[in-house]
Amino acid sequence: MNANFSDRSTVNTRAGRSARVVVAAALLMLVVSSCGTTGSDGARRSALKQELPSSSASGSDAPTPTPTTTAPPTPTGPPRTSCTQVVHVGDSTSEGLTSSHYLPRKNDRLPAQFHEVGVRWVRTDISGARSIVERWHNQPNAQEAVQAQTSRGYDGCWSIAMGTNEAANQAVGSAYDARERIDLLMHAIGKAPVLWPTVKTTQHSGYYDDTNMQKFNDALVQACKRYPNLRVYDWASEVKDNWFSSDGIHFTSAGYRQRAYRIAQALARAYPRDSEASPDCVVHSR
Repeated sequence: MNANFSDRSTVNTRAGRSARVVVAAALLMLVVSSCGTTGSDGARRSALKQELPSSSASGSDAPTPTPTTTAPPTPTGPPRTSCTQVVHVGDSTSEGLTSSHYLPRKNDRLPAQFHEVGVRWVRTDISGARSIVERWHNQPNAQEAVQAQTSRGYDGCWSIAMGTNEAANQAVGSAYDARERIDLLMHAIGKAPVLWPTVKTTQHSGYYDDTNMQKFNDALVQACKRYPNLRVYDWASEVKDNWFSSDGIHFTSAGYRQRAYRIAQALARAYPRDSEASPDCVVHSR
């Protein structure tokens, strides 16, 4: 494969970067087209009901009921978020989230799932083989995708599904480590609320070995100490192996259905309506 690897990040430049860094991203771009759409429907949300304690008494000598302090039943329905606007920035592991090929039902796609938890305006900026630093065929990297929105005055919430290529590029030998990559993007975003899913593969060797993904996830959690506006959604602990396509990196239709649903649910738990943001760095979808 021949490609021009002379491009540099718009935020930082660094000499001596190995061409193999972009080759890793290129490999990821090539495999996305072969992902299948198999898989069963994912589990759907179920409303939890909390019942008030009941008591009964009969006869004229029945004691006066003692006032209860039990909380009222939990409202049914999905959680709601304080985020009224969301921009989702992602690489090829996000392509199926908005694809009619993977998700024929519009309501299963990420924008509809965000609307379901109360987001009114959604924009997605997804590009195959994308990285925070490196570029693929001169396509905007993640920093540039963020800057394109902020330059228009956008100051809403962010969903950042980056990291898979970051981990692989580091394994190739990139001069940028995980902390630097995360800092570059968080600096570009500023103080707006951010939800950032962790990453995972089912590969056990090569650049996309899941061990490399775990190292990036560790750096992401550490970043919460530097950025009070960051919440990390632990997708890696929730995704099931049978949601992955045969390449071990991308997802089946069932996997993308779950990914869209769970990212939206995690956003609502990270930044709930009518209350402060979650005090915990790491949030889950349920």
